[in-house]
Amino acid sequence: MTARPGDDEAIVEAVEVARSAGLAVVCLAGRSGLTPDATVGEARDASSLDLTGRQIELLQRVVATGVPTVAVVCSGRVHTLAEVEQLANATLLAWVPGIESGTAIARIVFGESCPSGRLPISLPASVGQVPVHHAPRAGGGRSQFWGDYTDGPTAPLHPFGYGLSTTEFAYSDLHVTGGSTTEVTMVAVTVTNSGPRRGTEVVQLYARDEVASVARPERQLVGFTRVPLEAGEARTVTFALHPSRLAFFDEDFRFVCEPGAFDLEVGGWAGAPALTATVDLGGDVHQYRQREVVATAASIS
Repeated sequence: MTARPGDDEAIVEAVEVARSAGLAVVCLAGRSGLTPDATVGEARDASSLDLTGRQIELLQRVVATGVPTVAVVCSGRVHTLAEVEQLANATLLAWVPGIESGTAIARIVFGESCPSGRLPISLPASVGQVPVHHAPRAGGGRSQFWGDYTDGPTAPLHPFGYGLSTTEFAYSDLHVTGGSTTEVTMVAVTVTNSGPRRGTEVVQLYARDEVASVARPERQLVGFTRVPLEAGEARTVTFALHPSRLAFFDEDFRFVCEPGAFDLEVGGWAGAPALTATVDLGGDVHQYRQREVVATAASIS
């Protein structure tokens, strides 16, 4: 049950239902649409990223009953969820789920399905961090010159690519075969399901250009793939990273891949990789066309 502004009766009813339950699932949401009462959607801008109305109060009062509580957030935009995560025993971000959402959410909450979703954005800890994303210009993404704000960290609540599971994954045996500005770089890594149950890992590959002629992003996602694994199973993931995927516009507005050192980050999520390696691309500066950029191919063996 989601309380409406000023609806004390609905909150009291929800608390009483939770008090007699073994597990409380509190759905927190935004109302999608174009109408004036919508809080999420086109032309529905907001000055705050907090959940609207008395939803935090609802969660606080349910949690106060002592019943284990799962918060399910259904909304089409980013919210600041630090307080939600502090209050709830677990938080599930469901975005705008479809017609089978009830079944899907129930299967995750009751352990029938192992979650494998990863954030396609970075979740800010507060509205003052906006914009916050995985690819700020190198040296950016922080307050100059101490790093953090005077009243909190500059790091997001959760970075791009973040996501937890009900099993665990381990990475090992990272091997990189360096290419050039015209030849593919091969990146292979072993992924093991070290947890107690079957699950799917999303293996992420990021690159950082260390010696570019212009300022480049802190990191860029250059490849990813989903790897289903039984408990205890290990598989090798191999990425074929084409140099066009590392190209950028230089100071003469040419779309080029330059030779030099690239840091590669594998596994985990943006800024928290499981393994890292540095590769030196040889060759000369090579110009590409954007429509010819080759997507990173991934194979699993």
